[in-house]
Amino acid sequence: MMASVRDGSGGEAFVLFVSEGCVFTTYDPDVGNSLGKQIEDVRALAHAQYAAFFSEPAFSLDATSTVCWFDRSSRRWQGVGAEDDTPDAPDLGLLTLLLTGGPEDYAAWAEAYFEVNVPRVTVEAVYRHAPLTPELVASLSDDLTLEALAEDIKEIGYPTER
Repeated sequence: MMASVRDGSGGEAFVLFVSEGCVFTTYDPDVGNSLGKQIEDVRALAHAQYAAFFSEPAFSLDATSTVCWFDRSSRRWQGVGAEDDTPDAPDLGLLTLLLTGGPEDYAAWAEAYFEVNVPRVTVEAVYRHAPLTPELVASLSDDLTLEALAEDIKEIGYPTER
């Protein structure tokens, strides 16, 4: 299963979940491609497990700030990124929050990032993968409607209440 997220400011993350584990890339336009000569190391270390991921044009390492993967042999996360040139502890920001935090953590982050009130009940509903309703969408933004999100909702396969 593949997932992607864009932050509206040029940043993005692509994640691939497979039976062997998980691999993802992030791009931060303020950092740009930070892998440099490490690209070949990443390909050599992770490519065997995640060949399909690295052969996809959408997951180009030439436009990557961070790449991480779960290494089956060591049973731990590996990665390289903008904040750390070693394959141990890249700065993952929002992605770390999404992987390790809960609804309360995300709501607090979103309030600080977007400088708006984020209803906890709405975030909890999304974390439960509850179907989107016009009311749920309106609780996040007065300027957004379920209809305006239709294309994005269809692309990611998120359920809606009809």
